[in-house]
Amino acid sequence: MKKISLRELQLMELEILKNFDSFCRQHSLRYCLAEGTLLGAVRHKGFIPWDDDIDVYMPRQDYIKFNEIYSHTKYILKSPLVDRKWNMPIAKLMNMDIKLIESGTTAVKGIWIDIFPIDGWPDSLEAALKYKKKLQMFNYLCFGRDAVLSRSKHGFWRTCAKTAVISFAHLIPHGVMSRYINQVASNTYPYQDSKYVGNISFQESNKIVRIKKAHFEDRIELQFEDAMFYAPRNYDDYLTQTYGNYMKLPPVSERQTHPMEFIKNVEVKKNF
Repeated sequence: MKKISLRELQLMELEILKNFDSFCRQHSLRYCLAEGTLLGAVRHKGFIPWDDDIDVYMPRQDYIKFNEIYSHTKYILKSPLVDRKWNMPIAKLMNMDIKLIESGTTAVKGIWIDIFPIDGWPDSLEAALKYKKKLQMFNYLCFGRDAVLSRSKHGFWRTCAKTAVISFAHLIPHGVMSRYINQVASNTYPYQDSKYVGNISFQESNKIVRIKKAHFEDRIELQFEDAMFYAPRNYDDYLTQTYGNYMKLPPVSERQTHPMEFIKNVEVKKNF
């Protein structure tokens, strides 16, 4: 078992982000910092001290082009567009020098940044709620493919439901559900035709975070650690929807990293 510090992990992720940013600027591809990474840029001018990942958003057209043309000797791009057996509906740009396993899964990955395609939301909030529930079920089946059976902290019936979903998900071949999610997200409400946009493919929380496309496309640069990266000019709208009073630090009990195990000398599976 190889142990590295949180700061070492952050700095390795930062190098991947710098490579991503440089490539996007070189090829005129749009992106923005997102989620905890954007919050970190606004509140801390870098990583949230206890955060251990990097997230970026790309409009669907730019995301597709990035998947088509990206190449690097050190970093590996994985997504449903470049690997038909990739079992996540988003892309990861990975450094495989150090490998890890996320808690609750069996998939071995490298250190990565997450790249989320951005698609359209319906104008109606009622329609958006229905759309979200549909996508959320697809996500459960997608992530259930690599999940580990365990007891739910929410009780017996939730454990039964979780077991049923994971058992059914294991019957679905690798990559099928992640490709289907991307087809639904990109075609139902196309980015270019939508007033509201957001992260459609990856539906985990119960929140709907929609921002006006005009706000997303109007970008500024923000400091993140020792470099400048793109962010929505109206980041307040996005961060308020996502985190509420985002400038207030959470209680110490909620300042947690994602559970992971770092490993070495592991033959990485071709089918993540």
